[in-house]
Amino acid sequence: MLERLSTAPLSFWLVVTVLVALVWEGLSKWNEVWAKPALVVYGTIGVWYPIDYLMSMAKDFRRFSDVTLDISFVQVTMCLVLLRLFIPPVYIRMIRGLPPDRSSVSLDQNWIEVILKIAIVFWGVMIVIACARLSDYPDAILRMVSLFWPPAYPVKTSMFGHGGIGNSTSFMWAALGYVQRLVYAMFGVIAVIGRGRIRYLAILMIALSWPYVFFDRMRNVMLSVLMPGLAAFWICTKLSIPMKVVSSLLVLFALDYWFKVVIVYRGDYGMSVFSGTNDLSEVKHYGLDMLKELCYINTFIADGTYIPNWGKRYFAEAVNFVPRAVWPGKPTIGLDYAIARGFSNRSELGVSATVATGLIGQGVVNFGRVFGVVAVAALLSLWIGFLSRLWMQRRSAIRLFLFLIGLGVTFNSGRDISLLVLFPFVFGYLFVRIWEWYQPERMELQPQLTSYYSPRNADHPPS
Repeated sequence: MLERLSTAPLSFWLVVTVLVALVWEGLSKWNEVWAKPALVVYGTIGVWYPIDYLMSMAKDFRRFSDVTLDISFVQVTMCLVLLRLFIPPVYIRMIRGLPPDRSSVSLDQNWIEVILKIAIVFWGVMIVIACARLSDYPDAILRMVSLFWPPAYPVKTSMFGHGGIGNSTSFMWAALGYVQRLVYAMFGVIAVIGRGRIRYLAILMIALSWPYVFFDRMRNVMLSVLMPGLAAFWICTKLSIPMKVVSSLLVLFALDYWFKVVIVYRGDYGMSVFSGTNDLSEVKHYGLDMLKELCYINTFIADGTYIPNWGKRYFAEAVNFVPRAVWPGKPTIGLDYAIARGFSNRSELGVSATVATGLIGQGVVNFGRVFGVVAVAALLSLWIGFLSRLWMQRRSAIRLFLFLIGLGVTFNSGRDISLLVLFPFVFGYLFVRIWEWYQPERMELQPQLTSYYSPRNADHPPS
């Protein structure tokens, strides 16, 4: 990393300077409505781009011209600056109509207990469905046990695996997978903000559910489950800043080790890797690469290999929720870029793999090297504005949970702004809206609730 710093171009330091200034401003304005989600977005851009450059080897960028690398760094800088300019008008419009609210977060244990019970019910239903799918296998019992402790079976058992493009039941199983991530993330949040037996029960649920996620090869899923709890740790606890920093660093070091184990596991898919004594000293992290992809995109556009699709990819992402069984001709996502990257073949999809473009690269493949960056900054400002609205409603425990889930999934959006990343949040929002509309009178909660949505008096929840 020190070697990379010594050879970094001036455009890299331009990104770093702007990023440091924005983070410093966000920290100094921590109590502003927009600051917390903005800092998470700044951090996301920082990790997927300048940190990607520092973690890469020098040879990774030798294939690109100096001009291409400079253009890419300038685009990252431009995105950060535009984002900061867009935030005030967007978030002000987003929170319009809400009463000023400077209260502390809702940590009412009655509501947290209700949310935990609902999450456990969802978890139980999903386990029953998964066990029913596995019941026809000769070794069904062992496979079912591996849902709780994956090393019990030689290979990873899938709860909601589904077929590829065009399969009529794919959306149903995929939806259950996203709900699963939402529920597991809620266990983590409750383990942080719960008290007494509520916290102990949440920790028990983590012990029962999280091994299925962490003994797998999908690091983005691990992060989507873990990050909301980490966000709750920073926002909802009263520990000192040094203690939070030290604790977060310990989590980071643990993730660094575990992700290296996962990289080894991805090579042979044998569960024995997790209990083996593999030498991890030479294992490198892979999967950031978004600055490299931005360089590829700029190179392809410059030489005419790739032509921006003028919003078609964003449209494909937006309609991704429609099951292909309902819309057989639903547009695919990113196949044109995968072909430009050299991954075409004669399969049904026409490519051997799809390639993440990165959130800034995604804008560029949609609208070009300038307007694409503007589009990314606009989308990110809308996301910050929506999370700011949820933060303004933090006296509602369920809205606070949704805010934390939103913060948690933001980091994974660094690879692409996609419903494939945001679905846990989307399903959470749908559940919240249904909950607020239904208001079950039969639920008896204590009168000291501070939430907007007491089951007895919340006739008009905000949208």
